[in-house]
Amino acid sequence: MPEPTNTPSAPSCIIIAAAAGVTKRTLYDRFGSKEQLVVEYLRARNAAWQEFLRSRLDAADASPSAQLAAIFDATRDWSEDRGHKGCAMINAHAEISDPGHPAFSIIVGQKHELQDLFTSIA
Repeated sequence: MPEPTNTPSAPSCIIIAAAAGVTKRTLYDRFGSKEQLVVEYLRARNAAWQEFLRSRLDAADASPSAQLAAIFDATRDWSEDRGHKGCAMINAHAEISDPGHPAFSIIVGQKHELQDLFTSIA
């Protein structure tokens, strides 16, 4: 899915549908709601990040300093490859702070995963 901006409220479903070459109705048929579209986007984005990060960690030396450097290098490279719009999860969290929102657990979960990774290295 194209990423004209990195926040859940924009772009509109009309812009997303047009970029995907489908109708807005097709988007709602597939996802049910804009909330669910955001959930699926964040889930896919997190999976891609985790795979990217894991490949960097696997390629690095096993020492804690090399593993920590690999995290920061991966973060820099990920950001450079995808534009400097900030972290999609942090940007989403700026708009989605309600624990009842279906995307909230994905957003917070990704940060807990990163915290757990740092803890396991240290």
